[in-house]
Amino acid sequence: APMLKRIQSSKKLGKEGRLAIVSRNSETEYVKVIVPKPESVQKLIHDAIAANILFKACSSEELSELVEVFAPSEASAGSTIIRQGDDGDDFYVMETGTVDIYVGDEHKVTLYSGTSFGEIALLYGCPRSATIRTRYFCKLWSISRSAFRATTSQFKQRR
Repeated sequence: APMLKRIQSSKKLGKEGRLAIVSRNSETEYVKVIVPKPESVQKLIHDAIAANILFKACSSEELSELVEVFAPSEASAGSTIIRQGDDGDDFYVMETGTVDIYVGDEHKVTLYSGTSFGEIALLYGCPRSATIRTRYFCKLWSISRSAFRATTSQFKQRR
């Protein structure tokens, strides 16, 4: 079955950069990796997260910092991005594509470009509550729980 593929945005990132992006270490060990992205993508991610209840308390500066660390990935048609019951660690914003959301075998909703999913994983390390399958090729941007927590905790210390 086709799987989700992480994209290395720059050759300079190398192994360390990738490890930082997917790091499951505590916030103190988190290393911020800024992933360069076009302005149109920055706006897309910003708009998608600003509309999400989870990011309502974030200042515009905090939102910009979060946008910086979103990393790219892509998934071919028919891929499973999230499997219900699996451990969740990433929150996704869909730049292009279409995904279907299932709970058990029941189709719940279809999401399109500019939407986001998986935000519960940023708060808790609980099993995924739904399965997300791609209907068409998808270009995705994601942030891990460790990157989200490290960024937001740095702002909480300043409040």
